[in-house]
Amino acid sequence: IDFDASLITKQRQAAVRQVLSELPDKDRRILQRLFLDEADRDELCAELAVDGEYLRVLLHRAKLRFRTALARTRTAAISVLSLLL
Repeated sequence: IDFDASLITKQRQAAVRQVLSELPDKDRRILQRLFLDEADRDELCAELAVDGEYLRVLLHRAKLRFRTALARTRTAAISVLSLLL
């Protein structure tokens, strides 16, 4: 077993969970349903009562907010690590 790889994977999973928990409910729901639950886009459109084009816009915005929050998390982690080294 590669313990370093396992640790990195667990750290990434924890970072993703943390970032998801900080997102607005709608963003979190869209990302979780599509990427974690692997829901069909048509199914999600029905759940949200939106058409496919608007779901595309909502998904784009949710991904953008996720990436921004993840970058902040990584920057904070790097800052903490630099203090320790």
